[in-house]
Amino acid sequence: MEDRTIRVLDDEVRAVVDGIDPATYLRKLVDLLYYDPREPYDASLVPLVISADQHRRYQRAVERICGAALAAFADRRERGGPAADSFERLLLDLPLRDDVVSGNARFDFLEEGDCPRLVELNFVGVGTTGHSHQVGLALLESLPALKRRYRCLHPVETFREQLLRNGIRTVVLLTKDNDREYYGSWLDRLIIVRGLRPVRAFIVPRRDWPSLRSDGRTLSFHRTVIDAIYPRELTWRPSIEEGA
Repeated sequence: MEDRTIRVLDDEVRAVVDGIDPATYLRKLVDLLYYDPREPYDASLVPLVISADQHRRYQRAVERICGAALAAFADRRERGGPAADSFERLLLDLPLRDDVVSGNARFDFLEEGDCPRLVELNFVGVGTTGHSHQVGLALLESLPALKRRYRCLHPVETFREQLLRNGIRTVVLLTKDNDREYYGSWLDRLIIVRGLRPVRAFIVPRRDWPSLRSDGRTLSFHRTVIDAIYPRELTWRPSIEEGA
């Protein structure tokens, strides 16, 4: 623990946070789909605050690492990649161009001094981080003085902007059949669907994958043309490991 940087709130932010009304905060956490009594979570009252300069430095580092990671992934695809399993066969049957691989990565990291130390890279970018960021939004909604000074950097917003820039208006989230058994993960799916609007997102559990249809030119789900696939069910991982 000696080399880990522990963030300390400045006095102004601490004074604002100390004045929060717990009942108001809880209502916001429920409204924003973070908290549900069926699978309760703790929620911190200490926001992670970074400066605009720190954000720019993190962004430069992320862009360099993401670019290298996506380039390596694209090179691997060109070499043929692993043997196809059920998910890969589904993709191979769709009318996809060679340039449709897209990444919206985020990073989990510790800090050493002023430098981020990479711990984990997630290509899809939202995942369960869509859920955890609702705490930051709830703090801002509960504390107007904090909202006037700060904003929450939410990965779902970036994901939505990326989809809209690429002309995506409909997307399917491929998920496990038992998503609702783990209610925190299910809330994450609902947060993504809500946050992507006006992009229409359909949650499609594995048992409904056969409802996806292709005529050789387009992909559809129950007669709605689908522009993009978001694979939250990563069933292709074993075949990737076999081909490594």
